[in-house]
Amino acid sequence: MSQDAIQEFKVYRDQFDAQYGYAMNAVVTVATKAGGDQFHGTGYYFGRDAALDATNALATSKPPYSLWRAGGTFGGKVVSNKTHFFVGYERLNINTAAVEALPPSNPFASQENGNYPFTETETLFDARVDRRFSKSDTMFVRYAYDDHVTPAGGPPNYANNQNNFSKSHSLVAENDWLISPTKVNTLGFIYMYQNLYSLQTDPGAVAILRPSFYFGGNVDDPQYFPRHDYTVYDTFFITLPRHSLKFGGGIKRENNSYGAHFFQYGQWTFTTDAPFNKADQSTWPVTLQLETPGNFSYVSNVPWFFFQDDITVGKRLHFNVGVRYDFDSNFRDNAFYNRLLTNPEFTGINNFVSNNRGNEYHNIQPRLGVAYDIFGNGKGLLRAGFGKYVTRNRPWLQEESEQSTIGAAVFITNPTQLSNYPDITAALGGLTLQQYVAAGGPRSIGIIDNKFKVPYSNNFTGGFSWQINSNTLLDVDAVFDKSYDEWAGKDLNLPKGVLSATNPRPVPQFTQVTDLVNFGWASFHALEVQLRTRTKGFDNIYVSYTYSQSLIDAATFFGTYLYANNYAYNPTNTPQRLSVSFTIGLLPKPRIRLSGIYSFVSGPPYPVNAGISLDGHQNPASQLPAGLEQTVGDGDTAAQLQTINAFRANPCSFPVPGAPCTSTPVPPISASQLKLHPINNLNLRLMKDISLRERAHVQLFMEGYNVFNHVTKYLGGGGFGGESTMVSPSFLVLDQALDPRLLQWGVRFTF
Repeated sequence: MSQDAIQEFKVYRDQFDAQYGYAMNAVVTVATKAGGDQFHGTGYYFGRDAALDATNALATSKPPYSLWRAGGTFGGKVVSNKTHFFVGYERLNINTAAVEALPPSNPFASQENGNYPFTETETLFDARVDRRFSKSDTMFVRYAYDDHVTPAGGPPNYANNQNNFSKSHSLVAENDWLISPTKVNTLGFIYMYQNLYSLQTDPGAVAILRPSFYFGGNVDDPQYFPRHDYTVYDTFFITLPRHSLKFGGGIKRENNSYGAHFFQYGQWTFTTDAPFNKADQSTWPVTLQLETPGNFSYVSNVPWFFFQDDITVGKRLHFNVGVRYDFDSNFRDNAFYNRLLTNPEFTGINNFVSNNRGNEYHNIQPRLGVAYDIFGNGKGLLRAGFGKYVTRNRPWLQEESEQSTIGAAVFITNPTQLSNYPDITAALGGLTLQQYVAAGGPRSIGIIDNKFKVPYSNNFTGGFSWQINSNTLLDVDAVFDKSYDEWAGKDLNLPKGVLSATNPRPVPQFTQVTDLVNFGWASFHALEVQLRTRTKGFDNIYVSYTYSQSLIDAATFFGTYLYANNYAYNPTNTPQRLSVSFTIGLLPKPRIRLSGIYSFVSGPPYPVNAGISLDGHQNPASQLPAGLEQTVGDGDTAAQLQTINAFRANPCSFPVPGAPCTSTPVPPISASQLKLHPINNLNLRLMKDISLRERAHVQLFMEGYNVFNHVTKYLGGGGFGGESTMVSPSFLVLDQALDPRLLQWGVRFTF
């Protein structure tokens, strides 16, 4: 939505009633503006330029940068008191450059560092028509369009780069029928089309994964995700003296497609930065991954039902009770796997997939809340709540599983074949990938587990509100949230002990069989304090502080596969968060106002990866030496430092006995590299309002972001996704920095 088309938004955090689903932590609802009997509208422009900005902490000069965002809205009547319209338009254009600043210890710094220009654009349009048929019957129809292009920012040969495109059309129609003063029915329909796709910055390039950098073409691209979603919903509201009831449901039909080119051009994975030398096996790649492209589809029907009752018991005690049920009719993609079981090309897949996979019917989600008015005058409130929440399905999970299974896919770890680098055809014995698999070459597959479930969370909250005086309100809440059945990949086709020619995979028709399983949990515990007040000279002051702890015993966003030691601080663990916002009327007559937001956020821990196979299974993904958790910087950093440096001094002493290892020692890191870097930020806005007449105003404003120019460094480029690789010379060397001080000016006209 264009920003001036939004009337209001609400954030429901931790606890929300049964009307809302497919979210475990928070729900945001947005109401858009409508027309009226009087014509009204806005026009606005925002601008930025590098000349007013500071230089990035890791850049030697300012990269080019300019931004403009312009748009407007207009609404009014078609038929007075009957039919109204509203339209909005916005255009964004950003000319900038990404800064690649690999540290000097990175052997590829000299060839990769630099400024890499790109232009980001976005066009937004929305239109709404409201119709009043009678005093008790109203309807609105809203259309929205979004076309967003984000080119890659970084070296053209950085394999994590991709040019991203998203084009969306959305249509919403809703009818509100006032049956009686106590009964209302809302019936709605939603249609959405989106084509999200990404293209390689280096088309057709083979990906080369090194510990210190990731070269070539992005192995995901090109990929296309056109989808059509149709939703019908109905909600019935009944208001009684002591009850506010609402119940209803709906059904969503999802038609998802996947134009897949995953690993089409191949990926060679190395555990060393040393150049390939045919005569030195320690420089050879350790894996080669290839898949054929294809188009795949996934269709599901997702019905849901809910009931909610807000109950008043006396003048002081209130309850809200609800329950929600969600069902995904095709969550495990059973028809697809049933066809595989009868396909002679997949003989042996019954070792991993059964023919009685069933469905997931257990997504019953109770909600309960209670509030008690302590003093009987609304100035003190005790509250508590419990809710069970399930997350949404990501259709990409099913589509990628289909692609990596029925497409010809291989995961080669045989050193003899890998010694043919960089000749992929030679590694396949002179055959194409299709010929190699048809001739009996073992294929790798990715499957959805027989008992695959949607992760869910149990959330408990308790707290109080106290209206200290007419201008000041204090909220204090404790939050206890724990999620279960988190997702991770697990190789089902592994022997006991070290994988080798004499100890092969149990089902020889396949190499790696990645099963997407439910494994582990994540928790979030927090004390949240919020103070809202008004004092002389300040229109408002809002202070929010959270002290929290976030733990996981599961795979992180970066760790696709299960770790040897999954228990750790979550990569999102930021124990302390402070936010202070305010608005001051500086000069009442000229109507000049100053507003700002100050925020402090603790630095999150660093996800790490050994970078070599330690378990004898010849896959360097998600590997850690014993005694080291998957994130570092939080907890016992002295023990972490000792384990890390012992590993870097002799990486080959850590694999299981008999496992191959060709990694060489790297220098130790210092204790300072485990230091976490907080975000410390102040944003300010100075605005002058000029009244042209009663309903027409011009607002001039200047905005500053990170006005103190605080430097916040973080881990950016490198091998193995977002994890820092322990065998890399640049392990835990921070090579990216958040934006420096930026200034923005603008003007808005309202009438």
